Amino acid sequence: MNSKLKIGVQLMAASMIACPLSSMAKKPERKIEKKPNILLFVVDDMGWQDSSIPMWGASVPTNRLYQTPNMERLASKGVVFTDAYASSPVCSPTRTAIMTGQNPMRTRISNWIPGERVGKPKDQKYLVPKWNVPGISKSQLTLPQVLKQAGYFTAIIGKGHLGDKGAYAADPKNIGFDVSVASHHAGHPGSYYVPYGKPKSSHHVPGLEAFYKDSVYLTDALTSVAVNMIDSLSTHSENPFFIDLSHYALHTPLMEHPELMDKYLGLGYNRTQARYASMVESMDASLGRVMDALQVNGQLDNTAIFFISDNGGLVTHGGNKKDGPYATSCFPLRLGKGGSYEGGIRIPMLVSWPGVTSQAKRVSEPVITDDLFTTFAEIAGVTLPQDYVSDGTSITPLLNGKKHLKRDVPMVWHYPHYWAGPSIRRIYPDVKPYTAIRIGDYKLLYSYDEGKAELYNLKEDIAERNNIVLSNPKKAKELCDKLVAHMKSVDAQTPLDRETGKPVAYPHL
Repeated sequence: MNSKLKIGVQLMAASMIACPLSSMAKKPERKIEKKPNILLFVVDDMGWQDSSIPMWGASVPTNRLYQTPNMERLASKGVVFTDAYASSPVCSPTRTAIMTGQNPMRTRISNWIPGERVGKPKDQKYLVPKWNVPGISKSQLTLPQVLKQAGYFTAIIGKGHLGDKGAYAADPKNIGFDVSVASHHAGHPGSYYVPYGKPKSSHHVPGLEAFYKDSVYLTDALTSVAVNMIDSLSTHSENPFFIDLSHYALHTPLMEHPELMDKYLGLGYNRTQARYASMVESMDASLGRVMDALQVNGQLDNTAIFFISDNGGLVTHGGNKKDGPYATSCFPLRLGKGGSYEGGIRIPMLVSWPGVTSQAKRVSEPVITDDLFTTFAEIAGVTLPQDYVSDGTSITPLLNGKKHLKRDVPMVWHYPHYWAGPSIRRIYPDVKPYTAIRIGDYKLLYSYDEGKAELYNLKEDIAERNNIVLSNPKKAKELCDKLVAHMKSVDAQTPLDRETGKPVAYPHL
C-alpha cells in the first residue's frame, strides 16, 4: 500500500474524521487488480436464536422477541449456516482461532483471557492446566499478515481480546492490522455509554473520544468508525480491504440503547428482555449502516460479508430479580455460553458474497470458525506456506453450491476449564471442563469431572437429551478413537489431578 495512503487512513481511523485523505496528491502508483473486500462482522455472545431468522427448522419464541431486518436482508442474498460453530464456548479462544486458523486445542489459548479468577481449588474437582494466557505470539502466522501480503488494507474496529494486558497481541497492530480502533486486551466494555468505562480502568474502551460530546452509544460509535473508514477507503484507495468490525455487544454489562428501550417495554417485555432486545436491534442497525455504506460507495457487489458470533448466548445470568433474571434463551439447544452442550458453541452465521451467493440458501453442513482463516485466504487468492498447519477447511465450496466438505482435521472443542464460579456451577452443572468432537450427525462429548462420555445424534436430538453411548457403542468408539488420536497429535492438555498434579486421562468409554 502507498505509504501516504496508509498513514492517511490511520489518521482517519484515529480521529473519526470522515475524509481526511482528500488532501493527498495521488492514489497508489501501481494499479492492482481489485480482489474482493472482506468484511467480518462479529457479535459478542450472540446466541444461535437471538434474531428474527429461525436457525432451526421452525421459528421459536426467541426469534419473535428480536427485530433484525438487516440480518434478514443479508440472508436474502446469502447463505444461512444452520450448523455453524464457534471454536469455543467462550470468546478469546474463538477469536484467536479466527486469526490463526488453529483450534484452541492446538494453540492452548483455551480460555477467555486472562481467565476466571474465582473459587478456590476446593470449589473445583480438578486444577486447570497451564495454558497460553498471553494469547497469540509473535511466531504465529495471522490472518491480517496473510491478507496484507495479498495487497489488502487491514483494520479491526472494536473488541480484540487476543492477548493479555501488556502481551504481544493485546495491540492488534502487532499481529498485522494496519489500523486498530477501540481494540485492546479487555473482553468487555466498562460501559456502553460515554466515556465507555472509567478512564484508566482496565475495561475502558480506548480511542473513541470524538464521540463523547454527543453521548453516542458504543455500538453506534463503532459503526460510525466503520462507515467513515469505508467512505475514505472507497474514495482514496485501489486496494481491497479487510475490516473486522467486532462489536462489544451483546456482552455484559447489559445496557439498553436509550432510543429503543421504551419500544420493547411497550411490547410487554420485562426490563432485562427489553434491554437485551434493544442491544440486538442496535447491532442489527449497525449491520444495515455498514451495508448501506458499502452500497453507496459502490463496494457492496465486491465485498464478501461474514456475520458470526464468538460463542453461544449468555443464558445463565445478565439480569436480576427486579428486572428479570435472564436475557435470552438458546432453545432448543441445551444451556448456552460456557456450557458443554450445543448452546455454548452453536452460533448464527450468515455469508453474502455477491456473484457467488446470489439467492437465499440454508446450508446444514457443519462449519466452525477455525474455517475462516483458510476461507479468507482463498477469497484473497493467497497460497499459504507449506509448513503452515491449519485446523480449518475453506467453506467456499459450500458458497458455490457444494453440499459437503472434506475435512482433514476433525471439528473439536476443548475446554479444560471451569468457566464460572461455584455459585453458577451449582445451578448449571453442565458448565464444566470437557472435550467434544462432531463427525456427521454425531457428537461425542467427554466430561472430565464425571469421567464419562456422551454420544448424541444431533439430527434426531438437537437438544442432546438422549445419550446413546450405550445403545450405539460402535459409533461411540469410532468418535472416541478419532478424538483421542487428534488430541495426542497436538499434545492436548487435560485438567490436573489436585493431589498428584498430573494430567487426568484422555477421553475414554
